[in-house]
Amino acid sequence: MPLFKLSRVFGAICSVCVLYAAVGPAFSQSGALQQVAEVSVRFAARTTDRAYNSNHSKASALYLTPDIYLVDRWISPGFEAKFTARDAAQRAYATSKFDTNLLLGTVEIGPRFGGTSVLAVWEPTYSYQPRTHREYIFFNEGGVKFKRAMRFGILGGRMVPASLKLAYVWAHPDGFNKARLVADAEVTNQISPRLRIIWIPEIGFARYENFFGKQRFDAVASLRMTPRYDFGGGISAALSLFVSAAASTHSQKSGVDFEIRPELKWRM
Repeated sequence: MPLFKLSRVFGAICSVCVLYAAVGPAFSQSGALQQVAEVSVRFAARTTDRAYNSNHSKASALYLTPDIYLVDRWISPGFEAKFTARDAAQRAYATSKFDTNLLLGTVEIGPRFGGTSVLAVWEPTYSYQPRTHREYIFFNEGGVKFKRAMRFGILGGRMVPASLKLAYVWAHPDGFNKARLVADAEVTNQISPRLRIIWIPEIGFARYENFFGKQRFDAVASLRMTPRYDFGGGISAALSLFVSAAASTHSQKSGVDFEIRPELKWRM
């Protein structure tokens, strides 16, 4: 089953990549099509006091998650596309035991109008039990994302990249079906020619149609702070610190998460 799901998810992503390679340049106003590919190896340690991965009772847990993350970006004056693939192994410790392997992908593709991008978004996520390969949850998220650099007075009038995503998640089991709204921004402080600090505040809302017989509404605010050092030759290292606070009408899903994640990245 995992191999079948893997072939469906990543086969579809590859099909979109081939389609874009064929027709994408036709959408470029000037033909100045740029591509950036990245490969990252990461190891995240996250603590939570929520029922993090399931509908189980609320319990504290520590999750250790090594992963490999691939990104391919294409951009021109009139078009933009982003493709990602991620393979992760999440292991749970402390009072909650919920190990899972994860296969994730992202496709963002659409036109640019001046400084605004309007992107169709597809994000499949497949999780399964490591030893038996039994499926846990399959998410299939589709929606639209708006991206634009905006001026924020609180930052001294700096132009900051920001985005707004409206999406719906079809899930199996269908108790996880939900509508989502997510807004974020990315603020970069250049400390030296090689060192920068990236701040990403985010706020999100989710409404579940029927969360195992109950209505559910979540609001989540988070902040990710990432110092990144560039060694040259496309090689960089980062240490990401993350905190999020969730309020939910489903008490098991309210709580606070903390995460630390070292990363080694190669940009081509």
